[in-house]
Amino acid sequence: MSKKRRQYRVGAASTYNLTVDVVKEGKKAFPGSIVDLSGGGMGVFFRERQGPKLVLKEAVLLRISSEYLTETLVAPSLVRRLDKVKGGMVYGFEFIDVLGLMAQLPPKLAKLFNQRFGYRVEPYPRRPIKVVIEGLPFKVVASMEDISLMGLSIHVPSNLETLFADCEEMEVSFELPDSGNLTFWGHVIHQSLTEKGICYGIFFDENRTPGFKKKRNLVAKFINHRRQEILGLPVQ
Repeated sequence: MSKKRRQYRVGAASTYNLTVDVVKEGKKAFPGSIVDLSGGGMGVFFRERQGPKLVLKEAVLLRISSEYLTETLVAPSLVRRLDKVKGGMVYGFEFIDVLGLMAQLPPKLAKLFNQRFGYRVEPYPRRPIKVVIEGLPFKVVASMEDISLMGLSIHVPSNLETLFADCEEMEVSFELPDSGNLTFWGHVIHQSLTEKGICYGIFFDENRTPGFKKKRNLVAKFINHRRQEILGLPVQ
């Protein structure tokens, strides 16, 4: 992360009087300074000898306060990054229940967190997800590689490369567990050759996709469940 970006996020957090305390189980709270913030987690700076001693993957509670909150929010989190910096330490925390936290934020704070859900998760290993592609000369069935709130990656056989050569947008349909069939319009943003065939990255088009917000919420629910499973945590 560049210094410029880190300074911007600190300023934004202070504008909303956003503060955080980190609490280890059965231990005292350690106040820190927010240096990075997104919908998936935050970076917190502690001055030397004034912060907790944490290790990667350790579970903690983040107590988040602001003048825009009627009560302190408690966000169970995992330590995902340790950065020793001048004057202290920056810990990168990943929220365990992203959707639960975002649902409690008022609009102004939700905008500050900006909901940059960059997490990509793969389908369940024993339950591959097929993706039906429209908008081509004929229907193609691909396999989903991964998915995020921004889009998904798919694999198609390499012998279909010419079919996709001039394709810039397409309609994709797939079914997630407990979601029913979901259809999105999307733009092809990258392609690469892999052992499985050709991998295409598709960016969801909010404007052309009917019912986009509802569909995205269903994708978010699936991502949240898969993240918790991958982290070995109880699914909420």
